[in-house]
Amino acid sequence: MTTVRPALVWAHRWIGLAIGGFLLMSGLTGSLLSWNEALDAALYPALRATAAAGTPRLDPLVLRERLQQQYPTLVFNAVDLRVREGKAALFNVSPAHSASHPAPTFDQIFVNPFTGEVQGTRMWGDISQGMKNLMPFIHSVHFSLALGSVGTAVLGVVGLLWTLQCFVGIALTFPPRSNKKPWAARWWPAWRLRWQGSSAYKRSFDLHRAGGLWAWLMLLVIAWGSVYLTLPAVFNRVMQTGLAHQQQIGRAAPSDKGIMMAWPQARDTGRALMQSEADSRGFQILEETKIAYDGSRGAYTYTVRSDRDVRDRTGQTTVTFDARSGQLLNVWLPTGAASGDTVQVWITAMHMSALGGWWYKVFDSVMGLAVCVLSATGALMWWKKRAARRRSGRTG
Repeated sequence: MTTVRPALVWAHRWIGLAIGGFLLMSGLTGSLLSWNEALDAALYPALRATAAAGTPRLDPLVLRERLQQQYPTLVFNAVDLRVREGKAALFNVSPAHSASHPAPTFDQIFVNPFTGEVQGTRMWGDISQGMKNLMPFIHSVHFSLALGSVGTAVLGVVGLLWTLQCFVGIALTFPPRSNKKPWAARWWPAWRLRWQGSSAYKRSFDLHRAGGLWAWLMLLVIAWGSVYLTLPAVFNRVMQTGLAHQQQIGRAAPSDKGIMMAWPQARDTGRALMQSEADSRGFQILEETKIAYDGSRGAYTYTVRSDRDVRDRTGQTTVTFDARSGQLLNVWLPTGAASGDTVQVWITAMHMSALGGWWYKVFDSVMGLAVCVLSATGALMWWKKRAARRRSGRTG
């Protein structure tokens, strides 16, 4: 350890300085995003919807059909099937492929699920549209620096360096070899904070070292999860080296013959296929969440939240089937089918505050602030050491 420690110190210092600003931004925005839905609805009232007691909800597919007639130049290829109390129905849209149609000024529509009235629209992430896009803009900054694919790639590299930094950092806390005390006893002081009689520098050092140790496992989960969300190909390549994954290809190629089934028929087909899979694979369907059409594959995907899901807001249990024949093409289960997929689902759910309810949101917000503290204390220690070296006439 003594021979490699100088190299580890050098790597820890310069990796930290290189990514510290990005982590400070990610920690602050991530803490806010833990409460994204509540803050978004507070800033944009169009996301909320209420009705008199006893007023029935309109079928989400009826809402889709009405919107398609109202906006014939837009494509509505996904429908949220969840019943979300107090919330408007959300439809993400894209323009139809035609040069004759002007580009739309929005890509999200919010509809009252009781009346079918359009309550609002926005171009997701476009902060020039005002406060209604503040939370989407913060989301965009968090995942791509609001720079599109370039920003996503930059943050992917930051995620990889951060993952490496987790291992370098914990290695630096390991005690030197000694025959006098057990290893764990010698390591324990690194987990403690010295508040009384300590200088500001020592308090910063302890907060950085001990804080990193106590939060180490969650920091690693967040760091590696950020790689999945920004560089999924790299994440999957690493994970597939030792863990099993479900096949993403269909059981059969989609048919190019026949008439594409209508949305209500597609939902019925999805329900039947999902129930058949639940019976044969032994899982329980809790609620249906989404149906979508994939034009590139000529297939529908029908998604539910099942007891194989870990997220508390959305489901990922999915069947994919031919849009013409209804033939089952693929089944994907979030947990219990392949170890690699199970690990990935847990990592991303933890990263995105998507499990455990409000208490986990609080925990995730605290972790975001912890990332800020670790970044700030690391930079502060480097600055004080640098100033001390300059006063003594040394450089580096």
